[in-house]
Amino acid sequence: MQQNRNKVVIDSSALLAFWKEESGWQNVEAYEGKCLISAVNAAEVISTLIKNGVQPIKAKAAVDEFVTDIISYDDEQAYTTGQFITEGKKIGLSLGDRACLSLGMQKHLPVLTGDTIWEKAKLDVEIILFR
Repeated sequence: MQQNRNKVVIDSSALLAFWKEESGWQNVEAYEGKCLISAVNAAEVISTLIKNGVQPIKAKAAVDEFVTDIISYDDEQAYTTGQFITEGKKIGLSLGDRACLSLGMQKHLPVLTGDTIWEKAKLDVEIILFR
């Protein structure tokens, strides 16, 4: 399957960097309206924003306004996420990290992240670092 170069799967670290204007946030902005996010990562973003004082409805809107789709976490992604627990644990990938990577693999799309350790993952998915 040919990759759609106009779309990416966005990690929670990238979306949070954008909203908090952290290092590299301008690079993330270039993907606004061109990305998918796993429901797992959307939950991470919404939870973090609420924890930092954002009203729940505004936290949800922050995700909805940036991404084109929130993709439900399905059985295929769960299986893929579980499959690379050993490799992921070696390099420090969280469940959310692995969920994002599994969505990228499922959709044949690159993943956008700020987590440099992802480059160490030996997985069939392109990693785009925004910082």
